[in-house]
Amino acid sequence: MRKQNAFTLMEILIIVTLITVIAATVIVLLDPLKQIQRSYDARRKADLDTLKKVIEDYYNDTGCYPKPRELCYIPPSIQNVCNKNITVSKIISQLCFICGLESSSPKLLPYIQQLPCDPLHPKDKYVYEVQADESKYDQGIRCTSNPDPDTVTNSCPQWYRVYSSLEDPLYDADSRALGCVGSGCGFSSAQISPFVTGFPAGYGFEYGISGNAKLESYDSWWWCVTGTYPNKSCGGCGHSYFECLQREYCDKNKIYPGRDTCRLHL
Repeated sequence: MRKQNAFTLMEILIIVTLITVIAATVIVLLDPLKQIQRSYDARRKADLDTLKKVIEDYYNDTGCYPKPRELCYIPPSIQNVCNKNITVSKIISQLCFICGLESSSPKLLPYIQQLPCDPLHPKDKYVYEVQADESKYDQGIRCTSNPDPDTVTNSCPQWYRVYSSLEDPLYDADSRALGCVGSGCGFSSAQISPFVTGFPAGYGFEYGISGNAKLESYDSWWWCVTGTYPNKSCGGCGHSYFECLQREYCDKNKIYPGRDTCRLHL
C-alpha cells in the first residue's frame, strides 16, 4: 500500500498565515479608498477640462462668457451678509453651482448635451464664478433679505473661474502647480460681495480652471489655530501649507489659507 501525502495541521496554518499576510499587504499597497478618491479626482479634472472647452467655445462664438442663469442650476443671489440698509460697496463677481442632472439646470446647446456634476454631488459642487456688472461698483446697492441677483449680472462677462474640491490633493501635481493645496484656492469676503446662499467667506478648493483671469489663491501667510478655548487664536505658521505641516505646534487639520479663514474656524 502506498503512503498518501497530506498536509499537516501546522503546514495548513502556515499556508493560511502566508495567504493572510499577502492579502493584507496587497490591500495596504492598493489602498482601495485612496484609489476611489483618485478616480473621483480624475473625473473632476476631466469634467473641468470639458467645461473649459465648452465655455471657451461659447466665448469664441458670442464674445461673452455665459451668465449665471445660462450655466447654473441655482441662480446667483446676494447673501444677506450685512444688516438691512447697509451698502454693498463692491460688486466683483457672482457665484453659482453647475450640475446638468438638476431639473433646473439650463441647456447649453449646442455646446454640450448635459453639463457635468461633481461625482459626489450634491455634497460637493462645481462652483462657477463670473464677472459681475462693473458699472455697479460703489453705487450703493442695498442689502435686503431677498435682493434681485440680476441687478449685478453682467450682460457680457469677460472672465470666469470654475472651482472644484479634490479628495487627495496633497500630492496632486496639478493642485500644487495651481497653488491650491490645502484648500488654498477660491474666494474671500474681501473679493466678493454677492454670494450664493450657503457659501462662507474664505477659500476652500483644490483645483480649478479660468478664462481671462487667474485662479484666486492664497500666496502669503498661512495660519493655524493654537491654544484651547477660550484662548484660541490664529497665528502665522509659514508661507505654504507644507511649511505649516513642518511646525510641531500646527495641527494638520487646522491649517487655513489666511487669518480671516482661520478665524471662521475658531
